[in-house]
Order: sequence, then C-alpha cells, then structure tokens
Amino acid sequence: MAAAAIIGRWDETLAAIRQQFEDVLATAWHDSMKLVAVTTLDLGPILRLWGRIEHECRRHVERIAAGWDAVGDALSACPDGSRTVMLEQGAKRDAATRLLGLRLAQVQRTAVGHGAAAMHEHAQRSGGDALRVFAACGARALAEAASLPLYEAMVMAELRVDAFDDRAAVPVSTLADYEAAARRYWQALFDAEAQWAPLQQPYVHAHVQRHMHDVERKLSAYWQWRTRERAASP
Repeated sequence: MAAAAIIGRWDETLAAIRQQFEDVLATAWHDSMKLVAVTTLDLGPILRLWGRIEHECRRHVERIAAGWDAVGDALSACPDGSRTVMLEQGAKRDAATRLLGLRLAQVQRTAVGHGAAAMHEHAQRSGGDALRVFAACGARALAEAASLPLYEAMVMAELRVDAFDDRAAVPVSTLADYEAAARRYWQALFDAEAQWAPLQQPYVHAHVQRHMHDVERKLSAYWQWRTRERAASP
C-alpha cells in the first residue's frame, strides 16, 4: 500500500476517535447539568462522573497509540515511507493525544465550574460553615473554570515546543512563549482561587513557583534556553 493511502486511513482513524470522544463528552455534559441542578455543598457526584470520563479518555488515548503502532509498521514496510513521513505522522499521534486531553479539560472544568458556582450560591445563602466548605472544595473548581482560556494557551504553547523532533531546532522564542504562557496560567489560577478562598492568598506565590519549577526543569533540557538564561544572569 502506498504511503498516501496509509496516511489517509490514519487520518480517518484519528477523526473517528475524536468524534467518538466528543460523543462521550456530550453525554457527560448532559449528565453533569442534571447534577449541577441539585448541587448544594457536595461536588462529589459530579467529580466522580468526570473521574469515569477521565478513564474513558485514557481508553481513547490507548486507541490512538494502537492506531499509530499499526500505521508506523505499515509505513516502515512502505517503499515511500520516508523518515520525514514517519515523523510527520508520529507528530499527528502526539497532537491528537494532547488535544484529546485538552478537550476533556475544557468540558470537565466548565461543567465542574457550574457545579462550584451552584455550591457558592448555596453557601452564600446559608453562611457560616457552608462558606468554609465552599472555600475548601469549590474555590479551586471556580478558579480552574475562570482560567480555562489561559490553560488552553499554555497547552498549545507546549504542544508547539514538543512538535519539534530535534530539540536543537526549537526557536528560543517558542520556548519563551511556553514559559510566559505557563506563568500567566498558574498565576491566574492561584490568584482566582485566592479571591474565592482568601485564606489561600499567602500561599499564591509559593504555589506558582512550585509549578514554574517544573516548567523550568523542562526548558532546561534545551541548550538554547540554558544559553539564554546564562546570558540574562547578572
């Protein structure tokens, strides 16, 4: 089979997996809204629902991996299955996997955020311990929903970094974009959480620094980033 035909089947496989997962998300959204309608001070039911959907997402990721194994073997046996073609199609696997996780986060965080908003309304009406329960269990969910656009930007920026097969070929500007996107997201997330749970305010900086440490560790694997950092040091 020619490489073009193999690639065509691979694209069809990825499209089918994406659509099937969208169907799963649509059903989960519908079920979530039923739970939101009766949410008071317990996000447990909606969180358990999305725990099951996370498992379903992993199953679809495994299907992508299995599909790529078959495609990779077929391309390896194909006369016109060059290394460049292999890398391009492998990148599709990586992107499809990452984007599946992003779609999960988009729908999950929005749905759970609705539940947390209902929880907050109930807590405001009830006062006292109800507000403390919300601060402990609902504030982060509202923050994650509010900062979702920045989370999406961070994921896409990291995807652009990881799209390069050769680390040495990644432009410093692409690495800097990822670092900046990550910092904006983590700062916005913990700032938002502290707005809903003021007792978290003293810990915002430490939370951001902890997550940025992981980002910096990833970036330090790139010699061009290390060179940039050394040049910026006093």
